[in-house]
Amino acid sequence: MHARFESTAFGALSDMRQEPAPRPRQVGALHPQAPGVPWREQVLTLLKDSLIKELLCVVRYNHLSDDTCMLPLLSAEFLLHANEELSHAYKLARHIVELGGELDYSPDLLMRMGRATHDRHQDLKSMISAHLGSQYRIIVKYSEIMSGIDPRDMVARHLLDGLLQQEREHAEELRSWLVN
Repeated sequence: MHARFESTAFGALSDMRQEPAPRPRQVGALHPQAPGVPWREQVLTLLKDSLIKELLCVVRYNHLSDDTCMLPLLSAEFLLHANEELSHAYKLARHIVELGGELDYSPDLLMRMGRATHDRHQDLKSMISAHLGSQYRIIVKYSEIMSGIDPRDMVARHLLDGLLQQEREHAEELRSWLVN
């Protein structure tokens, strides 16, 4: 059974489902329009990949929170980040469904996620550094999606702008912890 969300807050879905006119490849675009693959399918694939990455971030931040339990303030901060990443995953899932995509929470997905979890680190600096790298990767992924979505898809633009801002804040906070 696949999750379904109904929403009138985001306007007519038929407008979002229309295929845009072919666009010339943008300089520096990381994922040009693939021949024979509709724009919506490309965006759905990227959003689903981002959903998995957000769920992985939830797991990573939970591990960081557990690993730093002797430092209560830091542990609580990591737990707060885990909840924010879970909120990102929820927002991505809603938009995937709004675009007509189906969510996959199958055991296969969980196995793929399990293979991608982070290693345990012995010291705080290496833990934070490893997670900072994952934050940078998700920032790049969201920027990649932004460069490829239809400029008329204001719902996706608004969603991704918000997620990018929070991810940049997380990365900056992690970076500052490494410096201090």
